[in-house]
Amino acid sequence: MFFPLIGGVLFLVLEKKDPFVRFYAMQSVILGGLLIVVSLAVGLAELLFHQIPIVGFLLALGFAAVNLVFSLAWLVVWVIAIVKALTNVEWEVPVLGAMARKRLAEMSAGK
Repeated sequence: MFFPLIGGVLFLVLEKKDPFVRFYAMQSVILGGLLIVVSLAVGLAELLFHQIPIVGFLLALGFAAVNLVFSLAWLVVWVIAIVKALTNVEWEVPVLGAMARKRLAEMSAGK
């Protein structure tokens, strides 16, 4: 779960010049952070609602299903990004790609 976040940070620190690598590293950081935040939020909600008799069990199952769907979608996006990066094709993850570009621009301007 932490690999994309740690790997992205590592590449951002190690690679100072190549904008292609830095872009994918920043997308990885954002995507990994999103995975952690959503997984924790859904897990906490699942834990809290599971304590309610009967209805809570059904809600907890729903949250587990949401977590599974999100995790699978995240995995698909991550694999697509890896394949695109390995084939030297710059691909923006919808919404997150723009966030990554903006953050990289802010980091470059702050030097």
